[in-house]
Amino acid sequence: MSVVIKHAGDNIYTGSLKEFGFWKNSNDSLVYTSISQEFKSFNDDEDDEVWNILEYENKLVFQTFFALYIYNGKTVKKYKTPTQISYVFNVHGKLYAASISKGIYLFDGKNFISDLRFAVLKDKIIHAMIPFQDEILIFTLKDGVYVLKNNALFEWENELNQTFKKEMVSSAKTISPHSIAVGTSGNGMYLVDFQSNQVTNFHKTNGS
Repeated sequence: MSVVIKHAGDNIYTGSLKEFGFWKNSNDSLVYTSISQEFKSFNDDEDDEVWNILEYENKLVFQTFFALYIYNGKTVKKYKTPTQISYVFNVHGKLYAASISKGIYLFDGKNFISDLRFAVLKDKIIHAMIPFQDEILIFTLKDGVYVLKNNALFEWENELNQTFKKEMVSSAKTISPHSIAVGTSGNGMYLVDFQSNQVTNFHKTNGS
């Protein structure tokens, strides 16, 4: 069993197997409150695990492989996904759910709609979707990086794409208007500055 952690406001939110809630400071001690138990979010026969927590429309989303649990501070609503999903991403205020083998779904607040703009990514494992300038960069585990611009999807035309096809991307994040950070399973983190065209690789062998 793993535990995922998210800091929001004065609380620390955590999720694990059939459980999610928050920790709050009380007299210099952290006190835990279970949200999932209060709202009976999981059925007894369910064996699902929260492994991603993110913010969406001033609410918190607790993601499992088969559902989203959206908490507004007062209630929890459960939305079952059409198929098994790996990650959910908030990009430009829109919630995208990357499935294991059936492409990417767009969540409209109630339903999951297959987003045909990403049809070519079907059967590809997606580990990150990040906004960058006027584009969305989509990082797959081992099939490189794709770019969505003006509703058209194409492979990232950057020499680093060949590197990321070999390195197995695990995560990515927008750092500034001109830089991104990309985490890999094999060779640490890459900090890419497009303004200076500088790429810095941080990994355990060089410590930089």
